[in-house]
Amino acid sequence: MSANHQVHLGFEVGTGVSVSLPIRHMVVTGQTQESGKTTTLEAVITRSGLPAIAFLTKRGEASLSGRKILPYFRERADWQFVQSIIESTFKQGQDFKQPWIMRVCEGARSLADVQRRAAKLEEETRNAMSKDMYMVLGEYLRKVVPLISSLPKSDHVDVGDGLAVMDLVRYPEELQMLVIASTLEWIHKNSNGVITVIPEAWKYIPESKKTPVKVVAEKLAREGAGLKNYIWIDSQDIAGVAKLLLRSCAVWLIGVQREANEVKRAISNMPEGMKRPKAGDVATLELGQFFCCHGRELRKVYVQPVWMIPPLAQLVAQGRKRVEDVARMQPAREKETEDDDMWKEKVDELTEQVAALQEENKQLHVQLKRFNITPPAPEKTGTDHIRAVTGKPFDDIEGFMANIAARVIEQIRKDPVLIRLAVEKPAVEITVNRKVVTMDDSTIKGKIAKLLHEGWFAQERNAAETHAEVVRRGMAPKTPQVRSWEALNEFCSLGLLYRNDKQYTAAPDVETRIA
Repeated sequence: MSANHQVHLGFEVGTGVSVSLPIRHMVVTGQTQESGKTTTLEAVITRSGLPAIAFLTKRGEASLSGRKILPYFRERADWQFVQSIIESTFKQGQDFKQPWIMRVCEGARSLADVQRRAAKLEEETRNAMSKDMYMVLGEYLRKVVPLISSLPKSDHVDVGDGLAVMDLVRYPEELQMLVIASTLEWIHKNSNGVITVIPEAWKYIPESKKTPVKVVAEKLAREGAGLKNYIWIDSQDIAGVAKLLLRSCAVWLIGVQREANEVKRAISNMPEGMKRPKAGDVATLELGQFFCCHGRELRKVYVQPVWMIPPLAQLVAQGRKRVEDVARMQPAREKETEDDDMWKEKVDELTEQVAALQEENKQLHVQLKRFNITPPAPEKTGTDHIRAVTGKPFDDIEGFMANIAARVIEQIRKDPVLIRLAVEKPAVEITVNRKVVTMDDSTIKGKIAKLLHEGWFAQERNAAETHAEVVRRGMAPKTPQVRSWEALNEFCSLGLLYRNDKQYTAAPDVETRIA
């Protein structure tokens, strides 16, 4: 990743100008479920092409869509770490307890060792205050240590490609702290170019006290940029977030805020020397709209979601289309994927069958020519064809087939080369199948089939204008254009379309029906 790595964010509200942002430490703030923080993070991570780690910490929260990975935890027993987890538990500083914490951590290699030392020192000491301190430490660790042993943890962080999500919902806050801190530490020591999303920053990296996450995050914020390891802070507000981490963030995305003090804080963090928005501008931001701030840039942006194609996102930013209208056009992503996979399998199967039938048809033509069976004259109707060949009317189809079979057998007996075939296979069965390809117009292939039926391909069409037409008719705007291109090529392989360079036209003998 280059130092000037830029990622498309969306389009400026009003003008529709494309807006990008640099990959740096970043803050994304705004009211939960009103601003669109999760959608924004998912979009920027996806378009960055970088590996990223996110954490799911509570039930019911909107989570980023990514592959699930196991929690990672590394045992630590240094006194700074132990102090941080105690402070996060008691929601207050524990500096005055440092001497007892340092003593109980001496020689310990794990939190279980610290727990045993706390119990031993509590028993040995005669000082009432020291006894109470060791008792408190032991009680806390008695709660946490069994949870750690039950954690289905991995021995490394499975960074991989794209976005990975670590689900910590089932674990208490104390254990979530330990896992997130261990993950940050592993990334800092072992990876380059990884984005880590810290949720609910006011809880995990607060201003007023130490937590296991805060201790590691501050180190990563100071040193991680050199390794291109960046922290992205996700927080409804910034009032209680550690200021050292906020100052480390070069990029701010500020979404809608309603509370007056929070609106003031948001505006005060925008670049100085530029025309800052008024309080009412922040309070009236719509879903998906953010003030994007970095360097000397300050723009009001509509963030393009992953599922929305750029032209539609640009129209939304310009106020020419509503987000609700575009969203209603989108089918469920999972359903669309299932349909695409199902139809791909069916088309592959049909393509093989068509190829086999074409070869069989070719061989039948050769055999019929050898038997001196030629098609009737073109000017005659279907009824005339049957009457000319069999001398029987059209409705006597069984007689027609029997007559054809008798003539074939007669030719076989007369032909010395074919007598051996007659001995080996005394019965010759000729089956001519007319292949029927059935499609549902809820899929992209079905919609293109409907265009074919309506005469869209009576003139040459390219993939781009065909894709635009199926989107106009209700296909998900987020559908990549390559899907239409693949469908058009499959139609060519089925003999439904002809391709000339990049243009497609209907095959002259194709027949379609709407059921």
